[in-house]
Amino acid sequence: HGGDIVDGVSAKENELLLLSTLARNANEAQCPTYYAKGNHDWNLLYVNQNGASADQYILNTELSKRTNCFNKRDAHGNVEEMYFYVDDEVTKIRTIFINEFNKDESGEKTALGNNAQVYGQEQLEWFANEALDFSDKADRAEWGVIVIGHQMIDSRIASILVNFKNGTSQNVSVTENGETFTVSVNF
Repeated sequence: HGGDIVDGVSAKENELLLLSTLARNANEAQCPTYYAKGNHDWNLLYVNQNGASADQYILNTELSKRTNCFNKRDAHGNVEEMYFYVDDEVTKIRTIFINEFNKDESGEKTALGNNAQVYGQEQLEWFANEALDFSDKADRAEWGVIVIGHQMIDSRIASILVNFKNGTSQNVSVTENGETFTVSVNF
């Protein structure tokens, strides 16, 4: 699922109850379901439209607890912070889920106060150096990658993917919204 599993226009306790119900239903279906966080899922609209306090945001850790039956099946990465990958050994496809609303400088890992894509440095390094690392696969040249996030892939992720596709090594440095992110890639 690509995010916005809830609409984010109700009080936090109502949204968490809905998330729990959806997670229970998905679990009962007994089919692998994976989920990428959307901007509505952290209750941004409710806070902005109602002038509510920041304690009405649904934090990554709270969201992960409610949706863990989705993302814990064979997931590799930081499931609690909602970025991870899943390998399908039969089709040789690695599906990578990224959290576009993750910032890891301090405290809770949310992009509080805005609706912009915010990948923390830790997640970018994980994406380049772990999620796209196929060195444990004897048949790594046969594998494909699908990246799932809530919005379009931005220039940081795109630059890393271009290097991955071309098998190049370099420092990828991108400045967006006044922040510079540098990730060393070696493909």
